[in-house]
Amino acid sequence: MSSNRDAQIGRVVDVARAEVSKSSAEHPRGSNLTKYGKWYGVNGVAWCAMFVSWVMAQAGLDVGIYGPRTAWVPDYRVWARARGRWSAGKSDVRVGDIVTFRGGKHVELVIRVSGKRFWTVGGNTSWKGRGGSFADGVFVAENERTNDTVDGTLHPFYGVTDSMVRDAQAVVGVKVDGDLGPGTIAAVKAWQKANGLTADGIPGADTWQRMKGAPADTPAAPAKPAATKPAATKPAPAPAAAAKAPAFPLPRRKGAMFFYGPASGGKTSVSGTGLNTAVPADVYRDKNGRWHSRGLAKFQERLIARGWKELERDGADGRYGDTMAKVVKQFQKTVGQPQDGKVGPETWAAAWEAPVK
Repeated sequence: MSSNRDAQIGRVVDVARAEVSKSSAEHPRGSNLTKYGKWYGVNGVAWCAMFVSWVMAQAGLDVGIYGPRTAWVPDYRVWARARGRWSAGKSDVRVGDIVTFRGGKHVELVIRVSGKRFWTVGGNTSWKGRGGSFADGVFVAENERTNDTVDGTLHPFYGVTDSMVRDAQAVVGVKVDGDLGPGTIAAVKAWQKANGLTADGIPGADTWQRMKGAPADTPAAPAKPAATKPAATKPAPAPAAAAKAPAFPLPRRKGAMFFYGPASGGKTSVSGTGLNTAVPADVYRDKNGRWHSRGLAKFQERLIARGWKELERDGADGRYGDTMAKVVKQFQKTVGQPQDGKVGPETWAAAWEAPVK
């Protein structure tokens, strides 16, 4: 697996470095119009995440194993945390990793590491060297980022290929889609444990070779955690789900993070308790004149399905009240997120994908 891993990382570094230039990547300069945005299909907006997605795709390493294909920086943390591939801060930075900065507002690729120092290639940034600015630049630049504020690091599943994942999914009896997500990881772990292998949930070379030679009657791993896990002592959701989260339904605009929250939370807080002209497709008024949020109702349905009984009294009514605020904070605590009561992209995705601690 080492040679395959090294080859994958080498391609990522080569593709990223080839894009570095002191000429503007935006045409016209300052427009946010780039070939990366054109490739992604969303042009004219901040493009650092699209640049990373473009590099991974050009290196032949696309969504499902090596990180999300996305234009939204927080998606990298959501993806990595759901798969156990996230390290907080800069404590564990390696070549080929994807690092987010500024509280999850900027993202770059690591191309070199020397002791505690590391260098990255990033898009939509500036040429300022060590401690360089992240301010909405027009370049693809290489900078030393040692002294910058690092939010966290995503470690792609280098050394694993699409065929390894799909073959493993077929053996353990989960959906064969090439996505090395929480459900597949849990099932592979169970199979590895049953077959005397290190139970890390990664269908790497050793596991893959064993699976290729596995007899037809080798039992598939269960798609849910083993029943021997001690019962939770807190109001706990159901065991970790294997579902993939639907797209976060609220808009993502520069400088305005929309979320589901209390009516007192301002224009970007969608409570479902009143008209919000910023999200006309999400909020609606029923025949009795009461307002509701379609997206919030879907989130409530998911939490109810995962065992949050407190929401069953009112059901998935698409309204954010005191009970909803309490449940959201409890849920965020169980999945290791800040307990702010806001249902943004990260909390939304966790409701479908994250194992509950």
